[in-house]
Amino acid sequence: MKAVLAAIMLLVSVNAMALDACMTGSFYDPEQEGFGINVEAHQGFTAAYFYTFDKNLRPIWFVMVGKEVLTMSVTAVVKDNDVFITKELDVGVAEIVPLADGLIRFRYSLIAEYDVDRGALVLCRGDHCEGDYLFRQLTIPIACK
Repeated sequence: MKAVLAAIMLLVSVNAMALDACMTGSFYDPEQEGFGINVEAHQGFTAAYFYTFDKNLRPIWFVMVGKEVLTMSVTAVVKDNDVFITKELDVGVAEIVPLADGLIRFRYSLIAEYDVDRGALVLCRGDHCEGDYLFRQLTIPIACK
């Protein structure tokens, strides 16, 4: 799996660039409720939390860390939204590219996903395995206003 992740990282990283501290904050897509990303950028290092839905429309969070290319691990909600299962396994890669006017482009590629029904990681299949989104910044650090 690490070799596949390395190959994907090379493909994704061609246009990736580090975020600065003023891009720290919450980002959202006004067209989709319950869908967005929180970004923490500091000295070329980025931690981000992408929240979305799995293929069965259950909430799911992806935790990402890195510099230009972020390694994604997964957190899934199971059993009536009251129990959290965290898998500390790499499932894909992502990049966050700052654009003008408080926008970022968020791209990701998953090679595996957590199947809540099976309780295991499985190969990712379908249109939700890759994404390319524009998000608008909702919160900005006070020092950057």
